[in-house]
Amino acid sequence: MLEEHRELQKLVTDLRTFLKRPRPKLGDGGAHTWATSLAADLVTLHDRVFRHFREEERSGVLDDLCALHPRAARAVMLLKDEHEEILTGFRTILRSVMTYSESKTPEIPHLRRRTWSILEQLLCHECKETDLFQRFIYEDLGTCD
Repeated sequence: MLEEHRELQKLVTDLRTFLKRPRPKLGDGGAHTWATSLAADLVTLHDRVFRHFREEERSGVLDDLCALHPRAARAVMLLKDEHEEILTGFRTILRSVMTYSESKTPEIPHLRRRTWSILEQLLCHECKETDLFQRFIYEDLGTCD
């Protein structure tokens, strides 16, 4: 799971680097290319995140954590709820990027900021998840005594 988190972090870092470059204004020559590139990167990240979340849920690792550590149940429930929220955020942005690539004004006027925000939300989610697992693993090992 930690390796998957590192891979997701790399994809997010690449997208952030892309977002730091100036976005052409709607109607300018590079606007279509910018939006198409962003859409391709977002689709790749969305697919990876979708598979990552579904694997976590299907593998039972989150349920196992709750069974072993009932105190983790609320945090696990909140993390699971964030899965759909994050995926919905990506899909909303993708719809706007596709609109922008057609040289129309997107539904999200602050597309770059909203994209950055969902990337931050994903990174925070993965950090909380990693911290949760590590905290309970350390407790199992007795290192918190």
